[in-house]
Amino acid sequence: MKNILFATVRQGNCGDEFILFGTQNIISSIQPKYNPVILNKNVEVCRRLQFRNKNLNIELSGINENISLNLEDIYFKDKPLEDNSFADYFSLNFIDAVVFSGTPEWIAYKLLPLHEKLREYDGPIFFLGPGYHEGFASKNYSDLHNIYRDIHKKADVFIVRDSLLLEYLKPEIKAELLPCPALLCSRIHKKRDRLEKIGFSLQAKVGDARVNYVTEEIYDFSLKLLETISKYFEVEVVCHWIEDLIGLGRELGDKYPIRYSYDAKDYPDIYDSYDLVVSTRVHGSGMAASLGIPTFTISHSMRTDTVNGFLSRIIEPQDPAEDILAQIRALDISRESEKLINHKESTLEAYQKILAPFFPL
Repeated sequence: MKNILFATVRQGNCGDEFILFGTQNIISSIQPKYNPVILNKNVEVCRRLQFRNKNLNIELSGINENISLNLEDIYFKDKPLEDNSFADYFSLNFIDAVVFSGTPEWIAYKLLPLHEKLREYDGPIFFLGPGYHEGFASKNYSDLHNIYRDIHKKADVFIVRDSLLLEYLKPEIKAELLPCPALLCSRIHKKRDRLEKIGFSLQAKVGDARVNYVTEEIYDFSLKLLETISKYFEVEVVCHWIEDLIGLGRELGDKYPIRYSYDAKDYPDIYDSYDLVVSTRVHGSGMAASLGIPTFTISHSMRTDTVNGFLSRIIEPQDPAEDILAQIRALDISRESEKLINHKESTLEAYQKILAPFFPL
């Protein structure tokens, strides 16, 4: 049985797990049986790497030279990674292929040890759907560390999920542009025939959450839109992150049902109950689209370009709520849902065509 390593995040922002589900569905369509292994980029799992190459210098009276202590040695020396995932001290000699699942966090300290190992790795390397984010705006691709760029050039397949990253990589990397693998995260889908129930995938605001938050402007806009639409349709609020559950629960009380799970595998069932989804989360729109549900995405970052691959309608925070309501009421749900399902199927075929020369392993 072949072993495939996926660089992803577990028990963080579950959008990364939606991407993983889609990536695995792509691979499974051309490699029906394999052992999935993950490199878990969850920050809590990668704490040891934050201390790597960082020293604590101590001055002691009567000693001319400072004492230098390596922080990683102090906290983690001889301690194993107690997570069921690929550790930085493992060899790649049991791995038959390496897949970077589509996420903006595909260049980070968490992945540096893997990139170093890939210099000597002879197996296939695939980048499937990495995306652009604001951090790239301050530097050119040519300014990135050579180790990342060397592995990008070595990769057998490099598919990006948004046009911003496609342009960013030029001319060094000749990448393909396809929708994010999250479009394929659900193996099932169904055509929606009527508009009755709308899911709102929302986030807590800055101050109520320490990570994964939105600005007060976006927060206030999304709640105003929720209130406007709730007068005409049944609505529920979906939270991907525990601080969203806490913050929005405190804000909304019992006014609307709030759905949440610690387990990303529960979200297909949650989203499947909706006929339309309005989302501040890029991959809330991705999960919905995979199920055949049309979406509106509230734009608040450069990552929004990704939702074009989900055929999502983009909402700007200055758009009047009443105008958006009018767009929703005028939507031909049946036609839009059918278009999504056809788009999903053609996207899978496009991935299969590019990857076919490398599979089965």
